Amino acid sequence: MSVQVIKFGGSSLRTPEDRQTVYEKIVQHKKETQHLVVVVSAPGRQGDPYATDTLLGLVNKEGAMASLRELDMIYACGEVISATMITTLLIDRGYPAISLNGWQAGLITDDLHFDASVKHIQTDRIKKHLEAGKIVVVAGSQGVSDSGDITTLGRGGSDTTAVALAGALSAEKVVIYTDVPGMMTADPKLIPSAKLIPLADYDFTRCYAENGAKVIHAKAIGIAHQFGCKNIHIKPTFSTEEGTNLSIQRQDAIGLAYREENDQGVIVFRHRRKGVKEKLSEIIQRHEGWQIRHNQIVLEFKLPGSQWKSRLEHIHQELINQL
Repeated sequence: MSVQVIKFGGSSLRTPEDRQTVYEKIVQHKKETQHLVVVVSAPGRQGDPYATDTLLGLVNKEGAMASLRELDMIYACGEVISATMITTLLIDRGYPAISLNGWQAGLITDDLHFDASVKHIQTDRIKKHLEAGKIVVVAGSQGVSDSGDITTLGRGGSDTTAVALAGALSAEKVVIYTDVPGMMTADPKLIPSAKLIPLADYDFTRCYAENGAKVIHAKAIGIAHQFGCKNIHIKPTFSTEEGTNLSIQRQDAIGLAYREENDQGVIVFRHRRKGVKEKLSEIIQRHEGWQIRHNQIVLEFKLPGSQWKSRLEHIHQELINQL
């Protein structure tokens, strides 16, 4: 069975115009593959009517402390709303489709509410719909525990859903669509000169995500190993750029993140060139960085509180120019 899995984040689903672009991307993929699974996040960001934070805020307004189980119940609603809207749009345009929530899609998790882990996936129902010619639209970031409770997979959990389904269905590829060009050498909102990382391996990507890169969730990379997903692409929803390809094979890559709350910079790197750690330390020291610590493929450092952004931009520029 030839299958592709594609995922759209909340910022790609915010407005009717955004959802029209998503529809066009789905149709494009459907022309490329026999069977297609679409995973969706809750639409929009905080303040939008059905965004995750907005829904959670409804509970908080009641003034009572909700249990994590009850938070999972409302958390899961946003993704179901997205799945229903996209499915309805597809059917209206003549494409057979069906929406499934997490438990309908067969995602079985542990009992850890608000940050559950996927244990296994029962794919029979999805395969039945795919074989019937339907596009299957799955509400991301949710599943069901063995005890029958709805669970959610934590922030960024729709990435995890997409990668887990791709592995379980032996998909030829999974594409994570986002509102940025792909994985970048730094946060472009912080450092406008950030460059696209065209190719990276899973270990780099997981570590980069754990240290601040937000383009794909670190948990999804662990799931890729667990479920044998070997072909992940990160692409922009609103352009035709190629984005970032993730490989299980080792690749050279470098990325810079910054934790403003404690003035700590983080460089994540994979490089075959000798002396890279020493070179990175020299660059940081040249810009008054201190408390430099190495840990495998991570280098942490401090910057003076004043002009830290300017110093970080200069460090980033030297990283790009010299490595």
